[in-house]
Amino acid sequence: MSSIEKCFRIIVSSKEDSGSKSFSSGPYDRRTLRVAISGIIAALYATMLVLFQYFSFGPLQIRVADSLMPLALVFGYNAAIGLSIGCLVGNYYGFATGMTVPFDVVGGAVANFVAAVLGYKLLGVFVARGRKGFAWVQMAILVENLAVTLIVGSYLAVLFPVASDLVSSAVFWYVGLFIGSLIAMNVIGYMVYRMTHVGLL
Repeated sequence: MSSIEKCFRIIVSSKEDSGSKSFSSGPYDRRTLRVAISGIIAALYATMLVLFQYFSFGPLQIRVADSLMPLALVFGYNAAIGLSIGCLVGNYYGFATGMTVPFDVVGGAVANFVAAVLGYKLLGVFVARGRKGFAWVQMAILVENLAVTLIVGSYLAVLFPVASDLVSSAVFWYVGLFIGSLIAMNVIGYMVYRMTHVGLL
């Protein structure tokens, strides 16, 4: 993940030039910076989803690309947009290769955006109240995890029922998605967050 850290450090380091007009000094430059962040995250997410496609779909999945979800805690809405677009592209590839259905292409993108915004907002509340550190970051990431699990698990339980009744099917999907997201987001994703966050300080 060191390459990810380097990408973001190169982009954001331009904001630290206090001796001359910085990259983000004008409205168009700031817009370029935001687009660049969203684009890099989208490209990384889609690429990782394609590379690890066999682990990224199904009831027992570890979507390695979701390790980028905690980047929303650092880059806010710019990351949320990138994570949503990346999921849209990656899931479309999954649909094209017969690994998922059209609804998941859009549903997954929406879930990523909602989860990223919720995590970002929640961490902002924590920081504003002086609550910082490992536990609070993990709580924000856990909210992202739960949002993705509930949104995606709900529609997949309907589209791909694994039991005769909807409740049992939903529980099955929820448990599988939550465990996979716990590994991808709360474990691997936290490391991505730390590398990026510390690298930009």
